Formats: sequence, structure tokens, C-alpha cells
Amino acid sequence: RQLRFHGQQVAEALPFPDTHFDLVTSQYGLEYTDLQRSLPEIRRVLRPGGKVRLITHHTDARPVRLARTELGHLDWMMAPGGLLELGQAMIAPMARAATEAGRAALMADAGANALRAHFNVLQGEATQLAAGSDCPDVLGDARVELGGILNLALAHGAAVAHEAFGRMRRDLDDSRVRLQELVDYALDDAGAQALAGALARGGKQQVE
Repeated sequence: RQLRFHGQQVAEALPFPDTHFDLVTSQYGLEYTDLQRSLPEIRRVLRPGGKVRLITHHTDARPVRLARTELGHLDWMMAPGGLLELGQAMIAPMARAATEAGRAALMADAGANALRAHFNVLQGEATQLAAGSDCPDVLGDARVELGGILNLALAHGAAVAHEAFGRMRRDLDDSRVRLQELVDYALDDAGAQALAGALARGGKQQVE
């Protein structure tokens, strides 16, 4: 049979007639939908005796456990007075360090020196967190990117560095949303059984 793709469709309003399919599948997708609307749609388009086969994230699955770990690392970095806030604050003194006069002024600037010392302490804490974690990627990547941003400040000025920092922060915010959704929508055993029971309601389909 010819394979046909129907892109940009939503599970809550499937563009297919009633009792149209022998099999409906979902891989890491159905649990993110509005189940009050998507489950009746699946039941509607299945033929009597049709099958539903689902792959969903389990709360104890490794991707979900790693997501929880990375969320903890992101929360640590994003906390008030945390690594990201201090990294952003370091942009101005790094830009000043681009000139000999600026470097001389920084040596006598107690606030800038205290900021640098605190930033270095947090860098050390990040190293310790990463060393004790089985999922240190977000910590390592953020530190490398922060280092690149501070080098930008030194080479090209504060404005360019702040722009790069804004992009980094938006990327981390987006990543946090995706990780939180993965954790929030993962199913435990009871949730998986409830989903299977809801799909099988009416007795005309088999859920696997």
C-alpha cells in the first residue's frame, strides 16, 4: 500500500472518518495531548478490533531521571546570585579589561574584584556538581559558553557579549521548558494503566 503523510495535524481533531484504521500508534506523543479530547478521537477512527500501540516515557526511565537531574542543574545556575547572574555581571569588567587603563582601574575596584572572586567560587561549585553527576552536560556546556561570552566582552565589547548572553539564556529557558514537560508528562505504572483503560473503554480496541 502507498504510505501517505498528513503533516501538521492535531490528535484532538483527527482528519479521518470513523472506523478507518486497524492500528493507531504513538511514540512519545499522545501523553502531551489533551487526553479528554484525543482519546475519543482515537477510539472514533479505530475499526472494531483495532489495536492501539503506544510508547511513552515512564517516570523511572533513564531519560526522565536525567531530565530531573538537568532541571536541578539549571535551577542551580539560574538561581538569584547564581552562576548565570554573576556571569552576566562579569561582562562589564571584562569589557573594561580590554584596555591598559581599564585593567589598572579594575585592580583598584573592590567591587569588581569581589565579583570575580564570587564568580570563581561558583565555577568551582559547578565543577564539583558536574563531577558528582551522571549527567553533567548542561553544566559543562554553560560554563564553556559563558567563557566564550566573556572573551567576546574582552575582544568586542559589552554590547556584543550581552547579546550573546541573551541568546544563551533564551536557549536555556527553552531547554528547561522541554525538560520540565518530559518530567511532567511521564507516566508511572498507575498512569499507564489508566491511559490503557481509557483507550480500551468501549471494548472495540486492543491497547499495547
